[in-house]
Amino acid sequence: MVDALPGHKEASISEAERAAEMLPISKDALIGSAIVTNLAMVYAWNDELDQAFGTLRPLAKIPYGIYFGQLKVDPYWEPLRKDPRFEQLLTELASAEGLSQAFGVVGVPIRHYSFQY
Repeated sequence: MVDALPGHKEASISEAERAAEMLPISKDALIGSAIVTNLAMVYAWNDELDQAFGTLRPLAKIPYGIYFGQLKVDPYWEPLRKDPRFEQLLTELASAEGLSQAFGVVGVPIRHYSFQY
């Protein structure tokens, strides 16, 4: 991630992709998803928005992936905020997490969960 800030695009992307290959989500759901989240950030900071969103979409559907609040307020995602896909992804996350009404996401039903013990 540090390489992405001063503009070392190729090196930062290469390092982040290599890290994601070394510890994929399939081998470690917790740390692997954090590494893939970092990869999405590197893509975003290097203005590779298609790759950033392509990496974030699957993370929005798995445990330990990306969450509504994390995406909404974390300044690391600033390069994505002007893209319409950012709001779409926030809406999907809000719906999946049952936050639609609480955070003013209009037209998205709240998902109710039932637990069996």
